[in-house]
Amino acid sequence: MKKLMTTTLLSGFVLTTIGFSSQALAADKDTKTTNATVTYT
Repeated sequence: MKKLMTTTLLSGFVLTTIGFSSQALAADKDTKTTNATVTYT
């Protein structure tokens, strides 16, 4: 029983570590401006 509990805890720790280690990186924000006109009819 003790071996099963240790294996379960270790597996959970490994899966959590893998899950948090893969981070999504966003592209840099462009700071361009535009002059546009919009007409609603």
